[in-house]
Amino acid sequence: HTQHAPKQQKVSWKTVREEAKHRGTKAAHGLKGMWQKYGWVGVGVYLSVYVSSLAGFIVAFNQGLFTADDARRWVKALRLEGHIDLAKLDHVDTKWGRVLVAWVMCKLVEPARFLLTVAITPFVARMGVVSS
Repeated sequence: HTQHAPKQQKVSWKTVREEAKHRGTKAAHGLKGMWQKYGWVGVGVYLSVYVSSLAGFIVAFNQGLFTADDARRWVKALRLEGHIDLAKLDHVDTKWGRVLVAWVMCKLVEPARFLLTVAITPFVARMGVVSS
């Protein structure tokens, strides 16, 4: 007898966004518990992840590794054209313009930053515990 490979389902952006929204809502409910359990360690981890992400985008823009065309593709893929004027991305040729676009891109990856924070905070908190 022959074995058939399982059919692969097509995944739509709508499905991905809905799942991300669901997980984000679930994570937000866990934020209060995270604060109660980890306090300032969690805040420090979140800020470290945020600053690292922002700095990474700024460096990428300044080095030409991440261009306005890349930013435009992200905005379109996430269907945010109604919120972000794509034409203005063409005029990112100043230092502060690149910083602003890097900040916008950093905001777009906020759910991933939050999930990363939730994932690594327990590890960071354990690193700070001194056993007696």
